[in-house]
Amino acid sequence: MKTTEIYLTRLRKLADYLSSGKLKAEVTPAGGICFKHKGNDSEEADVLISYFGWAICELPEIFKEWKYDSNKFPILIEEPNLEIIDSVTKFLGVSDAEYFHILVPFMQKPVRFGGKNLFSDSEPEDIAYNIYELIKRKQNVQ
Repeated sequence: MKTTEIYLTRLRKLADYLSSGKLKAEVTPAGGICFKHKGNDSEEADVLISYFGWAICELPEIFKEWKYDSNKFPILIEEPNLEIIDSVTKFLGVSDAEYFHILVPFMQKPVRFGGKNLFSDSEPEDIAYNIYELIKRKQNVQ
């Protein structure tokens, strides 16, 4: 199986799981992901961005390549020291922009990736929809 197909299969499996509405993870991480961002004055600052942590916490329930650490937070087994965004983008074969499109509220680019805008209260089915639309776009590019 080609690498691209592996990534598309993983994305589809995640979307199928989320669209089933049967989430199993016990923990939803609070807070967000911290990013370095350059403002208009070109000074770099840390920015905390909310994300759908509950969706990421489902990864060990879906994929054998993931497990929970001692704090019940998901980690990629082959590289447990990676930051979560790096782990997810590497495992799913998505760019940072695609990651934001499917897992960070208010950061969607429907014209580029398909799907719809997501909000803080978006449901698993909404995220699944954006993943399915992203898969369609990726298949059309191949």
